Amino acid sequence: MPLEDQLSEIAVEVIVRGEMQYRESVVRKREWLIERKAELQEKARQQQQESERRARELKAELERARVDRLLGEASALARAQEIRRYVEAVRMANANLETPVSAVEIEAWSTWALREADRIDPVASLAFAKPYNAGPDEAE
Repeated sequence: MPLEDQLSEIAVEVIVRGEMQYRESVVRKREWLIERKAELQEKARQQQQESERRARELKAELERARVDRLLGEASALARAQEIRRYVEAVRMANANLETPVSAVEIEAWSTWALREADRIDPVASLAFAKPYNAGPDEAE
């Protein structure tokens, strides 16, 4: 075979191989893009699931905190009512004592005790009406 024919054949072979390599690289790039898209979609799906899980956990924590606050306020109300009953019982008992504590002392003590009852009473302080703000800075 003459050299010119061989050169022609070589040139055709180079062009054909180049075209094959180009097509293979296009296919590989397309496959990579498809895989990358699937990876990104999976990552987005996982992030969405994590975000939804955190939202559910936060909602549950807020609900637990609201219930804890409710129970705390109910307990505080019961303690305030108990203090008021106690003050009344002390006043009645003192009135029936042979040597009662002075009216000034009983009044001072009663005023202090009732002030404490009012301080912890969520109804008297309107604590029940205050908006619930979740977080570590919440004061009850």
